[in-house]
Order: sequence, then structure tokens, then C-alpha cells
Amino acid sequence: MSNDKKRPDPPRPDSLDFYTVAETAAILGVSEKLVFTWIKQNILPAIRLGPGRRLIRIRRTDLERFVETDFQPSTPPGRGGSLRQERSQ
Repeated sequence: MSNDKKRPDPPRPDSLDFYTVAETAAILGVSEKLVFTWIKQNILPAIRLGPGRRLIRIRRTDLERFVETDFQPSTPPGRGGSLRQERSQ
């Protein structure tokens, strides 16, 4: 008799959940170009990975914080959004 029971995966910390730029744009209802702009302006934290640091990922916790503090959904919902207020650079 073999033991075919699969062990459950260990819990994964929230800080290890990542989104791509495309996934982030879809979640927020905005364009990928706007997500790239927010990353470039250091408004939305992102991590660069891989050779040449070309892969960009956004932590779920950073995205949640961005939505709570900086992102203003459009009215009616589902039509994108903008920043709550313009940031001074």
C-alpha cells in the first residue's frame, strides 16, 4: 500500500503573492501604460527580477496599500480610475 495522500502546501506569506503589470492593470481597470507610469514615478512600488531586471512584479500587499491610500476608482465602477490627489515630486 502506498501513501498517496498529498501533503497540503505550507501557508504562503502575503508578501510572496505577486501580480504582473497586466494583472495589476486588469484589477484596477486601467491601462498597462498607466501602471508603468505609476511605477516609474515611484507611486506604485514594484520589484524588478530576472536578467537585466526586465520582469516587473507588484506585491499584493503593495497593491492593496496603493488602492487604500492613492487610487480613486472611477464612477461608475469598472471604468478605471486615477490617483486620489496629485503628488508633488
